[in-house]
Amino acid sequence: MRSVLFLLLFSLAGCVTIPKQTADLTVLLGNQIAESKLTHINLIEEWGKERRERAEQFLEYRWIPTFIMNFMDENGAPYKNLKEVIKNDCRRDRADEIQAIVDAISKQVEKKRAELIGAIEKQVSGLKEAVILHYAETERMHRAITANVQSVAKGQDFEKHIREALMRPLKEIAPIQKASEQLDKLLGGE
Repeated sequence: MRSVLFLLLFSLAGCVTIPKQTADLTVLLGNQIAESKLTHINLIEEWGKERRERAEQFLEYRWIPTFIMNFMDENGAPYKNLKEVIKNDCRRDRADEIQAIVDAISKQVEKKRAELIGAIEKQVSGLKEAVILHYAETERMHRAITANVQSVAKGQDFEKHIREALMRPLKEIAPIQKASEQLDKLLGGE
């Protein structure tokens, strides 16, 4: 009686099954995590590209005119020494002076460009790092879920084998009849 009760309790306790859809959903979830991560990284790249374009426009329309104004007096005229060089008939001196101004403006523009683009790249890098960390945690959780689903599936396989083993008749597990016959032969002298 006790063994029948044990068998009944054991068979009721093992009724939990994982549907095939659960395994399919873990695969789908893994794909969605990978796609979301890629999408977020691409969005950050696009954001960075748009910010770099805006920085270039800002340089062109705001900073280059400002840097040019640095070489003019309060009235918007070139500095006195530039005026004198321009009035001078010596073209080489004028060209050298203009080249010096262009070089100075170019250095200021490149310095400002490096400052702006550097700030943008730092932001892009920080945002990407945040996304990567977020998805590393998400992927870790997904691996844990997948491992648990696989573990339950393996457990169900083991449970199935145990149930099959419990269902085998005693005469297959321990052939008492055959043992009795052998002992009877020994006792009977046959």
